[in-house]
Amino acid sequence: MKHPVLARVWHKLTGSVTASKSSTPTSPTKESTLPQAVEVSRSHARGMWPSIDGSALRRVTELPFQPKASRSDIPPLGYVMTTERCHLTCAMCHFNGPSAVKKAGTLDPALVKKALTGRLPGEKIWFVATGEFFSDPNALLHLRTAVDLGLSPRVITHGQLLTPALIDEILAIGVNEILVSVDSIDSDRYAKVRRGGRLEVILDACAYLRGRKRDYPDLRVGVTAICFSKQPDERAIVEAFWRPRVDYLQFVSEYHDMFNFRRIFFVPEKRSDCRLELIPLPTGRIAPCCAIAIYAHDQDVSWLPHLAEDSPEEAYRKLCDMYDDPASPLGKICQTCNWWVQFHTNDRGETPIYQRVEFEGA
Repeated sequence: MKHPVLARVWHKLTGSVTASKSSTPTSPTKESTLPQAVEVSRSHARGMWPSIDGSALRRVTELPFQPKASRSDIPPLGYVMTTERCHLTCAMCHFNGPSAVKKAGTLDPALVKKALTGRLPGEKIWFVATGEFFSDPNALLHLRTAVDLGLSPRVITHGQLLTPALIDEILAIGVNEILVSVDSIDSDRYAKVRRGGRLEVILDACAYLRGRKRDYPDLRVGVTAICFSKQPDERAIVEAFWRPRVDYLQFVSEYHDMFNFRRIFFVPEKRSDCRLELIPLPTGRIAPCCAIAIYAHDQDVSWLPHLAEDSPEEAYRKLCDMYDDPASPLGKICQTCNWWVQFHTNDRGETPIYQRVEFEGA
C-alpha cells in the first residue's frame, strides 16, 4: 500500500542538485499516439530496485493533456516545511548540497499556527524542512502547537540530532511517528553521501525508539531508502537490515533537474492529474506540490500565495485556478513536469516512484 504523503515529502528531499538553476521547462512536443507496451509493471515485481530509465516518462508527459484540479472543500495540507537550516551537506541535496544555494530562513510560528488552525481534529500533520526540522529553533514549539490544536504531529528527519533526550521530549509532546532518511546501510558509504553524518547515530536512535515502544505502543518508526542509479546491495539485503529495527521501509526514486527521475518502477499508459495540496515553505510562500517546493528554493516564485497575505482557503483556490490555466506560471511548469507520476497507481496501489514494505510484528 502506498503512503502518498511520505512519498511526496521524501522525493522532495532526496533529489540531485544537477542544473538547480534550471528555468521553467520548455513546451512539450505533442504526440498523437503512445508507444505500445509502456505499462511494464508486471515485469518489475516487488523486491527489485527501479530499473527503467526515468526519461521514458517523457513520452507520456508530452501527450496532449488538459489539467483539472480536483478541489476539496477543506484544502488538503501536504506537510509543513519550517526551515532551510541544516548542519549536513548531503551529496544529492538540492537545498544544502555541495553545489546548492544555501539559505537559513525559518517559518514564523504565527504562520505555522495559521496554517494549522481549523484542521480536522486528530489529523496527521507532517513536519519536515528543506533543511533539517530539528535545526529549527522553533521545532518543539511547532509540535506543541499542533497538539494544542488537537492534531497529531509526525516528524521527518535525517536523524542526526535524535539523542535520547530529544526523543523523550518529542514523545512526551505527542509525536507518535518518525521517518528517517537513510541512504546506505554501510557506514562508509553513508558518510560519503550524508556529509557530516554517521550511520551509527541513526542506528542508536532506532534502538532507543524501539525500547520506548514499551511506554508508547502506538509509536511508529520508518526509514526511507533512496533508489540511486547504482545500488551496491540487493534490495532484499536492505530490507533484512532494517526489518528488526523499524516498522516500515519505503523506497523512493531519485529525482534530478527538479522535474525528472533517474529510475522508475514502471511507466504508466497515460498521465494523471496532480492532487494539489497546501505546502507551507520556510519563506511563508505556499507550494501546491513537491516540484514547486523544490523549484521555489532558487527561482522567482513571487506568484505563489503567501501565508501572511492569504488564508489557507484563498491560497488553495489560487493554486487550483493556476493549475487549471496552462498559461499561468504554474501551468507552464506543469506542462513538462514528471512529478504527476506520484499520483498514478497501478493495481497494487504502487506509484512509478514509490514502494513501501511493512514489517509484520515490528
